[in-house]
Amino acid sequence: MPRFLSSPFFVVVFILFFAVSARATMFPDFRLNSEFSAQQAQTLGIPQTTKAFSPYDVKTDFLIVEIFSMYCPHCQRQAPIMNEFMKMLHQSSYADKFGVVGIGAGNSDFEVGIFRDEYKIDFPLISDEDFTAYTATGEHGTPHFFLIDMRNGKNRGAILYEHDGVFPDPKEFLDDILAETDLKK
Repeated sequence: MPRFLSSPFFVVVFILFFAVSARATMFPDFRLNSEFSAQQAQTLGIPQTTKAFSPYDVKTDFLIVEIFSMYCPHCQRQAPIMNEFMKMLHQSSYADKFGVVGIGAGNSDFEVGIFRDEYKIDFPLISDEDFTAYTATGEHGTPHFFLIDMRNGKNRGAILYEHDGVFPDPKEFLDDILAETDLKK
């Protein structure tokens, strides 16, 4: 073994590198203007009077965020699959551990409302007309999903899982989500 590999300096640099790189990526904090029904507010654990939504206001153990656009044909195709996923989640023993919110990238309140009504979406959808959340989350294609750890502690806000594009099987998506948490053990 080369001598420099056993030097104390190299060992310290090696440990620091992996300690920093092992740290979870944190979901960005942002505020979006929005209004919620009593049921939506209760699901997210926030007051119904909330007018500016931040993902860090959510009082659930985990938050699933879907970035979508009403004009995206993939998002339109995803909507009934997402409704099936929500049905499965609500019927699971883990339903109270998750909040779900959709953020309409570049969409106005009116456009988000059309998408909600057309596809009968029952989880909160929020407009992001000026691309605040879309830009903050990395400008991914739509749909894009994040699973965020919202429990108190040093990992609050950690992105546990991401999925880019349509997921065809809601059961598989639920299994993938649960596998990234410590719930299904």
